[in-house]
Amino acid sequence: MATARRSFSVACLCLLLIGQTAPSGAAAYESEAALIFKIGKFVRWPAGTFTHSQGILRLCILGTDEGGESIDSLAGQKLQEKVIAIARVTSPDQSVAECHMIFIRKSERARLAAVLQSIERSPVLTISDIEGFASSGGMVGFSSADGRVQFEINVAASKRVGLTIGAQLLQIASLSADPTMDAGP
Repeated sequence: MATARRSFSVACLCLLLIGQTAPSGAAAYESEAALIFKIGKFVRWPAGTFTHSQGILRLCILGTDEGGESIDSLAGQKLQEKVIAIARVTSPDQSVAECHMIFIRKSERARLAAVLQSIERSPVLTISDIEGFASSGGMVGFSSADGRVQFEINVAASKRVGLTIGAQLLQIASLSADPTMDAGP
């Protein structure tokens, strides 16, 4: 019975996440907002992460965000018993370590290494639509192929900061090798 329920849950998740066609224009941003929310349901932050947040989960958006106001629709929604607050960040120097999730826009490609380095020791879920994001040290990267939205997950990057990504999500994502794990002595 438990195996059947688990299989059903994975099948539903697959339909919700992978089954979405890659939209264009404003619909693409709505899809990003939905994916960010759904992925957030399968992440566990380390104990104590929300101790001083007063029940707030801070979702930060870094970079230019043309038409991306749909992510603002997540403000006030509950995710894991926390209320989502949206913060627009123009520079990685602006306390991004206070974020619980950060969506890094394509406009930040040139500064990606600096952004990731600024939060490398903080339990912040990093998500981006930059191509190759997960293989560059980010945690969850969105892409579209064959008209479908897909995502890649870098488990090692999330583990380094104490985040746990649910097995159901890992089963339907592409997994990325972590470049820092390949570095020899």
